[in-house]
This record gives sequence, structure tokens and C-alpha cells, in this order.
Amino acid sequence: MKLSSMREQTSLEYQKAGKVEDNRLLSFYNIEQILYKAAEQAKELKDKRAQSNALGHLGRYLYERSEQLPNNEKLTKNKLLQDSYNRTKKAILLAEEIDEKGQNFTKVKYTKDLVYQWEWQLGRVLRKQGRLNKNPKKCSRLLLLMKLLLIILSLCVTI
Repeated sequence: MKLSSMREQTSLEYQKAGKVEDNRLLSFYNIEQILYKAAEQAKELKDKRAQSNALGHLGRYLYERSEQLPNNEKLTKNKLLQDSYNRTKKAILLAEEIDEKGQNFTKVKYTKDLVYQWEWQLGRVLRKQGRLNKNPKKCSRLLLLMKLLLIILSLCVTI
């Protein structure tokens, strides 16, 4: 592969990764729309794992976006955090649903990795909202999930 074509390929990859021609980052709105669209397409395809991933990442994105706002924009921050909570909660429910039923076309039944990731995300949102101490069930559930993952990982290492 020639150097010029490698540069073009790299340029295309950067564009796909969230940068435009003049190296400005995509706007918050564009990123949000891409994640919403990914969730909708996954739903149309009946791919609950992909839908959980898209919604969870949308929740993470909304959380990170709320962190970048100044403190004097409290209403906007609270709305972003509530949206983040709702998307993350939906991602958890979808992942748990796969654990119970599996998916016909992939035969995937194990989604504890997703559940752990989104539970952690939910903990961050609840902490930021000041609701974590009021909800000890979330903490104990996350600890139990972490213990389960450690057991599974230790079994994988011994096999």
C-alpha cells in the first residue's frame, strides 16, 4: 500500500471516529444523534445486545456531557443526568433480558459484562445526583455482580 493511500485511509478512519475534515470534533448533537440511531437500528434488527450497548454508551455520553457544563447550568445538568439514568437503566434491562432468554440468531446468553458496565455507569449517575447513599441496593447488587465476574474469570484462567 502506498503512503498516500495509507494517509487517505487514515483520514477516513479519523472522520468515522468522530472528526471532520478540518479536524474539529463532531458536535455534541451529532454524537447524540449517531448513538440514538444506533440504538434504533439495533432495535429494528432485534439485536438486544447491540441495543444495550448503544443505549449504555448514550447514557455514558450524556453523563460525560453533564460533567463538562459549568455549575451555573444546574437545570441542564440535571436533565442530562436524568436522561443518562434512563438510558443506562434501559441498557441494563435489555442486557438482563438477554441473560434470561438469549437471542435466536447469536445464541448469546451471557451478558454479565454489559450488566456490570452499565451498573457501574448507573452508580456514577446516582452518585452525581446525590441518590447513591439513598439506594444501598444498587451498591450491594454491583458488588455481587463483581464477585460473580471474578469467579467466572478465575474459572476461565484455570481451564
